[in-house]
Amino acid sequence: MKIKEFTGKTTKEAIDNGLAELGVTLADVHVDVLQEGAKGLFGLFGSKPACVRLTVMEDEREDDHGLSDLLGSFSLNEQKKKPAPKPWAPHLPPSNASTAKARS
Repeated sequence: MKIKEFTGKTTKEAIDNGLAELGVTLADVHVDVLQEGAKGLFGLFGSKPACVRLTVMEDEREDDHGLSDLLGSFSLNEQKKKPAPKPWAPHLPPSNASTAKARS
């Protein structure tokens, strides 16, 4: 883990400065606000910069216990194979020897 402190006029500016310097996104870091920025009296006297501590989190996606491989093996674009349809045959009544004799 990499930990570093950054300052700016506002908390947002301090975070943006840190993200730019570290070359990461907000999703990759944990932010601790050490001091909120203050404008002071009439914006002239007693102003304080905002100070934040950014902790770059280790990439937890690498240690997913093989889940990414398992999920990668499934594809939403693959169509399920359907069984071949049965050949069509006309419906014939069962032959009955007794009805054949009765007709003759």
